[in-house]
Amino acid sequence: MKHDYMSLMAVSSLMIFLSGCENPTDLESGKTESKAAPVPATTVTTPVDGMAMEAVAERMRQTSMDMQADIRQARTHREMLETQHEAERKNEAERVRQQAVRDAAQLAALKSSKERQALEAAQAHARQEVAERAAKAERERQAALEAQRALERNSAKAQATKAQATKAPAAKEPAAKAVNGGRQLGGEVNFGADI
Repeated sequence: MKHDYMSLMAVSSLMIFLSGCENPTDLESGKTESKAAPVPATTVTTPVDGMAMEAVAERMRQTSMDMQADIRQARTHREMLETQHEAERKNEAERVRQQAVRDAAQLAALKSSKERQALEAAQAHARQEVAERAAKAERERQAALEAQRALERNSAKAQATKAQATKAPAAKEPAAKAVNGGRQLGGEVNFGADI
């Protein structure tokens, strides 16, 4: 808040100083009176009051809090997805283990070599399908995690950009208006020519 107060004081001082000059050439020559007719001001500058600065600061704080809440929610969602995928992988591994136990029991029970060969081929095929499903699930999990990370990076970049954008123009705009307001005549810039 101290910085905002100092900015407000600087802008107010500059506006008071510029409003005391009747002619923009007075600033260059150091005179307060000019022999030429006074130039009417075409733009009216209004001082920025403390309430407006406080409203802008409150808006910035609220936006920051909203973005932080969004980031926390995204992190919670990502952790939930990771936990869910981990549970799915454990369940799939347990199913594979139980299937292997059942297959081994069936294999031991079969006497003929032909049946045993057919069963081994079926088991190999089943293991291959399980491995393919597990690989596909892992790829999907990795893609979901990468998308979540990209969302968090974009959110953090947006927060930083918004914070910079709201700080820089808000501080420069009143001073620029005050300086431009004292140096313009009509819509054209007056370069010190007496009219």
